[in-house]
Amino acid sequence: IIPGRYDLFSNYDDATRAAKAKPPALLIDSDALEHSGQIDASFRKIFAPEIAQFRKEIAIRRGQGAAEAIGEAEILREVVNTVGKRNALGSHIRCVVSVSMLTEGWDANTVTHITGLRAFGSQLLCEQVAGRALRRKSYVLQPYDPTSGERLTEKQAKQRKEENVLWKFPPEYAHIIGVPFKLFKGG
Repeated sequence: IIPGRYDLFSNYDDATRAAKAKPPALLIDSDALEHSGQIDASFRKIFAPEIAQFRKEIAIRRGQGAAEAIGEAEILREVVNTVGKRNALGSHIRCVVSVSMLTEGWDANTVTHITGLRAFGSQLLCEQVAGRALRRKSYVLQPYDPTSGERLTEKQAKQRKEENVLWKFPPEYAHIIGVPFKLFKGG
């Protein structure tokens, strides 16, 4: 076992050198989503309560037959779609490594980093990949000074006249590396 650089993403316990029961990093092989038999027994055992809850939610929304017909690809998509969400299949995941995230059908709003490791065939593909990281996480308006643009505390905002407070969403950022954008002349 080679220790990872960051404990947050390590799939192994440094003290015991054993694999973590719920590893924070998920490797997805896009081909695996198209073929059955890709979820092993230990995954099913560890995540049995979350899988049962997912099936229950599907039964409520689409009927019991749909819940019973859920395949492994749909379970894996649910893991990725719920990264960082409490009491869900993906709640423990901190890192997803995926080769083909646009075609796998996942939609997570907790993406903070994207690293392009393959060639991009078009500018549109670059924009679509970047779009995966640009989904807003917070829809809570924050108070700002309309002149300086500085963020205000709630207390400061209450002490001002309404016209002297600008309410807007705070900026959210993602680190995108290795995705070639041509926004300016000359690329």
